[in-house]
Amino acid sequence: MSGDTGDSGPVEVEPMPGYLYLINRASTVMFGAWRDCSSCGLELSKRTLLDNAYITFTEIALFFFCAFLWTQVRRGLTESLFQPLARWCRLLPKDAAKMPESAWKLVFYTMSWSYSTYLLFFTSYSFFHDPPLCLLQ
Repeated sequence: MSGDTGDSGPVEVEPMPGYLYLINRASTVMFGAWRDCSSCGLELSKRTLLDNAYITFTEIALFFFCAFLWTQVRRGLTESLFQPLARWCRLLPKDAAKMPESAWKLVFYTMSWSYSTYLLFFTSYSFFHDPPLCLLQ
């Protein structure tokens, strides 16, 4: 495909803006919106969070502990199971590098699907059958 459009001459192609332009333009727009909004922004977010969420220090610590534990489980499975399995299968180096990520996705989605199946069929939770019920307090 050429830059000519028939008899009107060559068409000037506008260069792609860079990341610096993107960051500059996005920050200008966001700060402008924040400045123009007196009843919203960080203060409203903080007030809404304090009014509706009751998060204790224990829950925050548990969140970070679980994130750390989840990362260690992934690391351990990658080093002790997924990489040896890739070597055993004699995968090409390119495929062997991608195999642990794909295997981890398989493990994660299998666990998620299994837990959802358990909740749906083997417990008395009704939010699968009546989704608005989970929004009521």
